[in-house]
Amino acid sequence: MNDADKPKIEELAQEMAFGNRYREARRIEGIDIAQFYADLAAAQEQTLTSPDAREDFTELCNDRCFPITLAALVVLLRYSPQLESYWAELVGRPDNRAESARNLKLAIQRLERIFVDVISSEKQGQYGEKRKRGMPPRLQCSQRSNRSVQRSALTAHIIRAKRLRSAGRSDSQV
Repeated sequence: MNDADKPKIEELAQEMAFGNRYREARRIEGIDIAQFYADLAAAQEQTLTSPDAREDFTELCNDRCFPITLAALVVLLRYSPQLESYWAELVGRPDNRAESARNLKLAIQRLERIFVDVISSEKQGQYGEKRKRGMPPRLQCSQRSNRSVQRSALTAHIIRAKRLRSAGRSDSQV
């Protein structure tokens, strides 16, 4: 990164003012943010088991690296095995991800088919014309062709039948 790429402190006046106001508000509450970050970084430095790692941490801090950023990296590396399983739960298991994506695409296609009239009228600018004619908003969205309504009812019936089958019941048992 050359000097032209680095932000100049004069260009960050609003950001600096915000940071100063935030620190002052916390200081009034009895919280010194800078000291809090320094304490967190010092605590993480002490958890390093190797003397060489602590020495490297100190050396990086002396070379103007932010101690709290280094501490955050230490925590991230320390907890990375647990983060992997957490991430898998958050975004989904790899073996289920493709099926979930496929189901989401199918749901999008169904919604597009159900609301095809509304979507096409919006694209053609007719949505605004219906509003000008005084049609209530709930009727603007609910105007679909009979075919779309029948398709929606059929889809709902299929979904209900699948749920009943997965629960081990049939339509006649309900």
